Amino acid sequence: MVFYTLAVYAYMGYRRYKAVYRREVPLAFYKTYNGEEPEALRVLSRHVINLLEAPLLFYVVSLVAFTTGNTGSAVVLLAWAYVGLRLVHGFIHLGSNIVAWRFRVFVLSMMVLTLYLALVAFGLFGAR
Repeated sequence: MVFYTLAVYAYMGYRRYKAVYRREVPLAFYKTYNGEEPEALRVLSRHVINLLEAPLLFYVVSLVAFTTGNTGSAVVLLAWAYVGLRLVHGFIHLGSNIVAWRFRVFVLSMMVLTLYLALVAFGLFGAR
């Protein structure tokens, strides 16, 4: 997830640089973000914001699971399932951007994240 997030950040920087270079967006726009940004850049910016919302919970749960040794196969499977679903969500969001598909994948990823959190929490509190 971290590498994917960094890759999207780098891609966004590249796309913004290119937009300013081509004079599609004035450089001053990025000083205060007032005005219009091309739709493709708005979608990309929104995707970066998405990567800093729910995935943050994933990072916290992953750190808890790792530091407590709660790394059984079900925990690892759910973690990778979440990462995979977030990648699919990203490909949809930055590709065709069909909202119905994106929403379904998002809901499924949130269900997996909830199960992941519950399993790690059960490992912490339920095993005593």
